[in-house]
Amino acid sequence: MHQFQQEFYYQVTIKWKGKQVETTGYLDSGNHLVDPFTQTPVIIVDQTILEHWFDKEEIMKLQTSAQNLMEGEILDSTSNSFRILPFQGVSGKHDFMLAFKPDLLEIHMKNVQLTNKKVLIGIQFGNLVADNSYHCLLHPKLFQQTG
Repeated sequence: MHQFQQEFYYQVTIKWKGKQVETTGYLDSGNHLVDPFTQTPVIIVDQTILEHWFDKEEIMKLQTSAQNLMEGEILDSTSNSFRILPFQGVSGKHDFMLAFKPDLLEIHMKNVQLTNKKVLIGIQFGNLVADNSYHCLLHPKLFQQTG
């Protein structure tokens, strides 16, 4: 089973705000999240990745902004790099997610490197998995298109 799962792990590079972050991503065949207006695929990263761009206080502000959003408030001006995406979770509950557009996403495969500028990155506060085996959920659509 472990070897089967390993086939879905990829090295990922995210470039945004002048920084390059490398992490392990997991191809989530159940991830069909797209921006409803542009149909841009959305990958999800956890808080570990955010720590490369923001300090703990800034992450707390983002998290507070996201919570306030759920209560009907608008994002404050410090969150102007972010957009709000509606989504339906696995449980069927409708919710909102903060997302940003990276400068570039690279997915490193054995013989090929996929690059994509048309992608959004949704934020999961906390960890995606307890064992930290990956910090990014990849969208299957990214393996069908490049650009």
